[in-house]
Amino acid sequence: MHSRLLFTLLTLLTLTLAAGPGGCQRGQAPDGHDLRVVVATIPPIRGLIRPLLPESVHVVMLVEPGQNAHGHRLTPAQVATARTADVIFAVGLGMEEGALEQFQRHRPVRQQIGVFAEMVDVGFSGQAHEGHDHAGHDHASHADMHVWIDPVLSAEFVEAAAAMLIERVRPSQPALAEQVAARRDALLATIKAIDAAYAQRLAPFAGQSVLTAHPAFARMLERYGLHEVSLSATSGHAGPSAAELSAALRTVRERGVVAVFLEPQAPAALPRRIAEQAGLPLGTLDPLGSGDWERMMESNLDALVATLSEAAARP
Repeated sequence: MHSRLLFTLLTLLTLTLAAGPGGCQRGQAPDGHDLRVVVATIPPIRGLIRPLLPESVHVVMLVEPGQNAHGHRLTPAQVATARTADVIFAVGLGMEEGALEQFQRHRPVRQQIGVFAEMVDVGFSGQAHEGHDHAGHDHASHADMHVWIDPVLSAEFVEAAAAMLIERVRPSQPALAEQVAARRDALLATIKAIDAAYAQRLAPFAGQSVLTAHPAFARMLERYGLHEVSLSATSGHAGPSAAELSAALRTVRERGVVAVFLEPQAPAALPRRIAEQAGLPLGTLDPLGSGDWERMMESNLDALVATLSEAAARP
């Protein structure tokens, strides 16, 4: 499964060309412009932006909870919402595929676009991919784009996003700028606490390898001393082929995998079969969540600890 978010570029181009190109360079803060609507491309980005802003500012997700971000197509209404937003926050690293480039190229004069990967300076090399293995398919040469699952990177993104929002609203909405600053500090404290909880609760499992439904958790797991082996392709609803299952089981044995994890948005047949035949505990990790970043991270930590504890208790 390639981690790509496929937007309807033809619709986007039609809308943007009809509206006319913007005249402001990317990243330039429009002086004295109020903040009313902010767009986040996927739920976890909303989960990191929503806490920074009071309810008077509308924060919209383009991919709704429960939808699979990989292969999702925006409706014309969603594209129009992005077009009229004051600020758009995206992931980058190819997650939005060509749509992000179109958003940037045809951006209205008063719109700003914040890209997570650029704001925290994450690229396609280094730690992002070094500790990452795949089971039962060809090795894909791209970085793990699921940067929001790493609490440390998320904290850096929140600081940069808050600075961008404060700079934007300070001239015309100074009270809102103060609110963003206070909310930033509270959110950073929450993220710090989650980081500490991950470090403490996962410490007993350091060095262990887990199998995930697709490459989404490598950054986070490596940060806390674990290792991800992932499945990035399955046979879909028809079920896994014998060759896929055999290759995956061989990798599980070779890599010493101790637990298998499903994802709510991904086909479950192959991970289930692997867990059954390898005699490994099965859990669920959600890389997208519902738009509440804190809840998503806490739920994933609980799932990791419970499943790894079950693995440790087995003879």
